[in-house]
This record gives sequence, structure tokens and C-alpha cells, in this order.
Amino acid sequence: MSWADSGLLAGKFDGKKFRFASKVQHGFDALGRQRAFDAVKRLHTRICPFSNLPYYKDDPFDENVTAKEMEMFVWVSPAIEVAVKYSEWTKLGSLRHLEFTNVHQV
Repeated sequence: MSWADSGLLAGKFDGKKFRFASKVQHGFDALGRQRAFDAVKRLHTRICPFSNLPYYKDDPFDENVTAKEMEMFVWVSPAIEVAVKYSEWTKLGSLRHLEFTNVHQV
């Protein structure tokens, strides 16, 4: 899976737990994609930082991440903030219709 295809996985801290919120696949132009890649490439880790992954059911809206999909991702420590636009938080705590807008160093 290439960087252009995979985008980012977004999460949010809930106390000390870092929880997956949604995939961010839209809104990347060439400059934004490069800025995001440059920000995360030094944060590589072998361990998935999300406390609530994988999901064990396929999602018809492709918003979840299964164990099989997790094998394709490169994991990074949650040490940057990514600004996104979204339509809503779901009842299950996921974000809907994410669009990347910017990356911020924390």
C-alpha cells in the first residue's frame, strides 16, 4: 500500500489511552502529503499506538481497520497533531468524512 493510497490513521487521547478515530484519506495535495510524511517519518515504531485496534468486523463504509489491514501500515508514535475537517462524531466514537487540512508539530 503506497503513501498516496493509505493516508493516515487519526486518533485521540482518552486519558492515557490513544484511540483510533478514523482513516484520513482525503485532502492531501502534494505539499500537504510531503509535510505529513516529513513529520511522521522520524516517529517510526513497531507497535500500533491505538488501544482499540484492530476491529474484528469489516465496515461497509471502510472506516475501521481490521487485523489484516494493520499488517500494511507503518506505525508511528502519536507525537504530532493533524488538523482535519470532519462531518460528525459517531455514537461509537469515530469521525466521519475526514479531510486533511494541515500538520502541526507538538
